This record gives sequence, C-alpha cells and structure tokens, in this order.
Amino acid sequence: MKGLTSSDVIAIATGLVSLAAFVVVSWITAHRAQRLAERQEARRAPRLDLRLIDSKVSDIDGKRSFAIHLQIANPTDTANSVAGLELCIRHRREIPLTLLAPAIPNADESVPMLLMPLRIDAHHTVEGWVRFAVAADLLKGSTIEGYELVATDTHQEKTTLETHMLTWSLR
Repeated sequence: MKGLTSSDVIAIATGLVSLAAFVVVSWITAHRAQRLAERQEARRAPRLDLRLIDSKVSDIDGKRSFAIHLQIANPTDTANSVAGLELCIRHRREIPLTLLAPAIPNADESVPMLLMPLRIDAHHTVEGWVRFAVAADLLKGSTIEGYELVATDTHQEKTTLETHMLTWSLR
C-alpha cells in the first residue's frame, strides 16, 4: 500500500471535520426540537389558576353562608372544565377538624354566578361568584384556622387556593 499524499490527508481531515460538524449540528438541532416538544406538551397538560377577588360571610336562617368572587384561568393550550368547587373549612374544637362544603346555586340572579360544570377554553378566564353554605351549628364553638378553595377539573386534577374571608356581612 502506498503512503498517503498530503492531498489525501487533507481530504480525510476535511471529511472528518465535516462529519464532526454534522454530528454536533444534528445533536444541537435534536436537543432544541426535544426541548420545544417538551414545552409544547407541558402547555397541553391540564391546569387551572385560581384568583380570589372578594369574599363575604353571613349567617342567615341558621346557616353560615360563604360567597367568594373568583377568577379562574386556563393558561394551557387545551380547553378544560371545572367539574366542582369545594370550600374546605379547617377548624378546631379539641382536635383539628375539616369541613367540606360543595358549591351551591344562588337564588339571587343579579349576581353573576359560576355554575358547575364550567367550561373554560384554552387561554381564557372566567369570573363570578360561588356560594357555599354549612349549618352554623357545625362551626359553633370552633376556632376557624383557615379556608381553602378546591377546584377539581374534568381530569380529576385539583387546584387549591388558601383564602381568608374578607368581609363579614350582617344580613
């Protein structure tokens, strides 16, 4: 076998450098495509964002009524629905207790209410009031430790929002 000439060495070196550049550029392109695909997939994962605007508490006819003005956003690329809303009331007598109150319809039609189930299109936000009620006797003698709003979507994903009752109404 004859020895390699300088032009053969240059051709081989050029080929190897070209191959290495191709491999590096292909890897970078594939890595960027993978990251983009992961970000797109994350935007399709169901998620709801809750924001408290206002809240009121009142005692009416032996019931403690909670009204929460709420904004629910769907920041994802797919539509979602709120299947249910619950108010979790953490209170204490001698031991810690939790009371779950589901959302109930409101008879006052002058107030914009959020009724479940509630469809929220991709990148949209809805706003309105949600009402909860519990028998006042269930909380009598208790110290309220906190409130948490729990939204469950159609995928059974739960979103929670710690909240405080902002206004006490004496109606």
